[in-house]
Amino acid sequence: MADSGKHIRWLVVGYGRAARCHIAAIRWAPNAELAGVVTRRPVEIPDVACFTDLARAIDECRPDAIIIATPHDHHVSAATMALQAGVPVLCEKPVGRDVTDAEAIVELSGKHATHVGVVLNQRGCHHHRWIRERVRSGEFRCRSATILVTVPRLGGWNADKSSAGGGGLRTVGLHYLDLLCWWFGQPDWVAGSLAGAPMDDIAHLVLHFANDVHATLVVTTVGETFISPPAFLLQGDTANIQLRGHTITALHGLPDPPDQQATPEGLSFGPGHLTVIQEATAQLLAGKAFPVSLAEAMPVLTLLDEIYGRA
Repeated sequence: MADSGKHIRWLVVGYGRAARCHIAAIRWAPNAELAGVVTRRPVEIPDVACFTDLARAIDECRPDAIIIATPHDHHVSAATMALQAGVPVLCEKPVGRDVTDAEAIVELSGKHATHVGVVLNQRGCHHHRWIRERVRSGEFRCRSATILVTVPRLGGWNADKSSAGGGGLRTVGLHYLDLLCWWFGQPDWVAGSLAGAPMDDIAHLVLHFANDVHATLVVTTVGETFISPPAFLLQGDTANIQLRGHTITALHGLPDPPDQQATPEGLSFGPGHLTVIQEATAQLLAGKAFPVSLAEAMPVLTLLDEIYGRA
């Protein structure tokens, strides 16, 4: 690839809502530059090279890294093309339609000695990080965690199992399942139910983690309008934390958290996308792997498949 100097030149594959968040994040992030955009349908973006063919885009743009933000069934093919060209890949969750797709990308990454990372932007929110630090230090001993996520009914390719691989839990709920595992480790056991046809639009999970942490995750993707940001309640013996969306709204028994970061224009899914791009850019400039490698994310992706397998 071309010498990036002090910048990482990103090629964004896709032009849906997530891809547009990444485009905005690249424009806000220091040392990041938008090399081009690849879409299935021709588009015109001012001052941006646009392509409908990924191979041509790689050849002409010579990007330092690629972000894949396409329908899930295109993740493997796009990653394969990039990795064969020696281009590091940052892939939107859930990395394919199932864990088999993700495993194929891990294998390709090893074969071509090229980094692959995963976009888990909820980990990039400052208050979510603050909670992890309090849990890991022992300052906050959580006993009960409840997360309620309500978003409008999925549409387009997200509602097509052959493209998405699953419904609300895979497309939306994975972010919050990952947060629970990031905070508390892999669960000892999981029970739950999925409802909806042809794909799940209601998921209700109960999880048990080490140190006797019990968690409930409810994901509902029904109705036509946005209802409210995700609601969190984390309860311990001596402290409680409440969040709405990415922000702590009530706190008892712990010192005040840092100020939540602002959400720049264009980041419709919150400030975590900017953190992802900033940190991925810094790591690549340092010649290091992505902050969240695909190998690191495999346990939660495997857990997700196990939940679907039991449903």
